[in-house]
Amino acid sequence: MTPLALLDFRDFQPAHISQHSVDTPFGAVAYGRITDDLIVLVAAAADPRANAYAARWLGAERVVAVLTEPAVTQPVLPVDFIEFTSNRPTTFFETVGTGYVQQSPPFCAELTGALSRAGAAPQGVLLILDQLPQPAAHEWWRSQGIDYFTTWSQPEGALCRELEMCWATLLTPPGFDAVAWLRGAALPASRGCPCPQTMQFARQAGKLPADWRQWVAG
Repeated sequence: MTPLALLDFRDFQPAHISQHSVDTPFGAVAYGRITDDLIVLVAAAADPRANAYAARWLGAERVVAVLTEPAVTQPVLPVDFIEFTSNRPTTFFETVGTGYVQQSPPFCAELTGALSRAGAAPQGVLLILDQLPQPAAHEWWRSQGIDYFTTWSQPEGALCRELEMCWATLLTPPGFDAVAWLRGAALPASRGCPCPQTMQFARQAGKLPADWRQWVAG
């Protein structure tokens, strides 16, 4: 089975997993390994590159960001997102000149399809901000087509895609056991999506070495 990382933005550390820490060029990230195929990362807020690097270093090929959304009663997969964050590192390749990975489609279709079949509802647009809007501003945003609000999950998604991992965002009700739910999801045993070849154009152009750890600049 292709290894999956649950990137937990809920400040939730399951008591039944042993906590470890992986040092990355961008800071340490705590994690617990549930099984050989599932890793739980407790998202580090200091530098989003640390989260993506840790997932890849631990062997993940798929990453699901898990957020709490009080308005939902079952897991939800946003179908799109709009990001209005600032002063967050958005690429590993500032000095390499490979360009940014296109963010359309916003999530891996193979991964979101499998999560949808497991019971997650694909619906709504997620707005990602540095700070959540005041309640009085919610209705205006909703009139613009926004359904959910968060301060997390990007630019981690773009960074994970630069490291050729599949990416999806999962909104869950408060107290939801995302670990058990993901363990029960029937994900494809191997990847048939384009995600493993995201940076192939740069490799072919001689801009990136074969070892992904030499891509990043810490």
